[in-house]
Order: sequence, then structure tokens, then C-alpha cells
Amino acid sequence: MFLCLMPVTAKLFPVNSTITLAELQTKTSLDPINLARLLRLAMANGIFREPSHGVIAHTAASRVLAEDDDMQAWIGFNGEDIFRAAGHVLQSLEAYPEATSLTRSGFQFAFDTVDKEPMFATFGKDPVRARRMGRAMASLTGGEGYEPSFFVDVEKGGYDFSDLDAAGGTFVDIGGSHGFMCVDLASKYKNMKFVVQDLQKTVDSAPKPLSADPQVAERITLLAHDFFTEQVTKDADGNTPSPHSPTYLFLQKSHY
Repeated sequence: MFLCLMPVTAKLFPVNSTITLAELQTKTSLDPINLARLLRLAMANGIFREPSHGVIAHTAASRVLAEDDDMQAWIGFNGEDIFRAAGHVLQSLEAYPEATSLTRSGFQFAFDTVDKEPMFATFGKDPVRARRMGRAMASLTGGEGYEPSFFVDVEKGGYDFSDLDAAGGTFVDIGGSHGFMCVDLASKYKNMKFVVQDLQKTVDSAPKPLSADPQVAERITLLAHDFFTEQVTKDADGNTPSPHSPTYLFLQKSHY
């Protein structure tokens, strides 16, 4: 949980200045000893530095924590939701070794929702957590190897959708969060239509418009859909799959 405190701490003084440990302590609820311990643990990982005894300054890493909203969301989502769930995985497997239920995972044991509701239902009841999860997923597009360009740019080994574009076909991003992949695809392919499917709360928290380019935004539809239920975006005959089916993307959805 110490990492979850770092974005909050990083925002307590300007990125281009320093602050004494004593002054920083007045801005937190921690006592001076534990605050110093946490900060020096962070420093051992490149977050903050101590140019002179008792004086705290930013590093490149702490500056990112202070200024990057998506990174803050990623840390909060993992530190407060996923890491807590991970700590209860063994407990869930001991109780239910078949591991087939959406309501009996480590997440439910961590948040006292065993046999009550799936993880996404829990997030759906909390707009702040749902929005944070959406931003955390978007943050994955900024790191090396995760950028949409690795999927979009044919030169980098990405997929060539020229035939689908020429046919004016439909591309469906299942569990597509706020549509960042479709925005990049729509910027490259001018004739395709796009459907981004995710849970209602995620759809509701998406930026409006999805792109500043009207020609891109008007071709992307956000659709509330639970991918554990029957697919609702089908071809003109109501069939899926068929020779005229949309193209479906299921990317990075099996990691929780």
C-alpha cells in the first residue's frame, strides 16, 4: 500500500521545488518517523530524493506520480483493488478449488462479496472506482510494447485492416474501455465503423467526444455490453460469425 501513498505525497509540494521533512509532515496524518521511513523506502526505488539531510526533492519518477493522472489511476487500481484481491487468491482456491465462479475469486474474499456479485458489478456500483479502472486501462497504452501503434501500424507488425476498411466493415473492441484503440484505428482507416463494448459505468465515464477529430469520433459507437453474455453486434442477418460478420478484438481481457 506504500506505493498508493506516493502519488498523494508527490502532489504535496511543487515539482520544481523542495520541502523539508518537517514541513511535509504537517501536510499528512503520518508521524515524522513513519513518514521518513516511507519516503526513504520510496527513494530506494527512485521515487523522491534527499539532496541534503531532511530536505525532500522530486525525481523524474515522483514527478510522473504528481502529474500523470493515468499513472495515478493505475497505481490506485492495482494497489487498492487488484493487490488486495491477489492476497486472497490462495484463500479462494482453498475454499473453491474448481475456480469456475465469477463470485468466488480472490477479489470477492478481499471485499466481502463472496457469492454476492462479480468484480465488475462491484465497480459498477462505485463510479469513482469504475472511472479509475478505465483510466488505469488507458495508462497501458503509454508504455513500451503497449502502445496502440503496435497493433495499428503494419510496419511494426500490426494488423492490416485495408480489406475491412475498403468494404466499410465494422470493428468491435470487446471490453474496449474508453475506445483508445479504436480512436487510433479510425485515424488510420477512414471508412471502417467501430463499436466499443464495455460495462455501462465504463461507457458513462468515457470522455465526450472520444476524439477531437469529428471524422474519427462520428464513426465510433460506445455500447454497454457484458462480454459474458451473448454478443449483440452481429452482421446484417443477425448472425455471428458469418462471412459478413464484424471483426472482433478481444485484447488483454483475461488477466484478472
